[in-house]
Amino acid sequence: MKTKPIIGITMGDPASIGPEIAIKALQSEEIYDICRPIVIGDYNVIKNACHMLNLSFSVNRINHINQSEYNYGKIDVYDLNNVDLSKLKQGEISIEAGKAAFESVAKVIE
Repeated sequence: MKTKPIIGITMGDPASIGPEIAIKALQSEEIYDICRPIVIGDYNVIKNACHMLNLSFSVNRINHINQSEYNYGKIDVYDLNNVDLSKLKQGEISIEAGKAAFESVAKVIE
């Protein structure tokens, strides 16, 4: 049996719709049939976005890829811990949000 590829999904701009799009992509159970998805970004941003979307999925914070579970209904998030939610203003461009988005792209390339 062929091993499914691990696919890193960046959270995008934490102050915009990036986290919402990443989460919505994982609402399709078929995704888990073809790959092993991991969201790369800030755990608290993804958890907050799930709450805002009224989504009952759980969020699994990981610090190493071996901690991933790859189960539908549980979003594995490689936590970069790089966003301070108290300073994040939704819908506003900021250096901090841009830096966090860049760091998630850099990590997925790694």
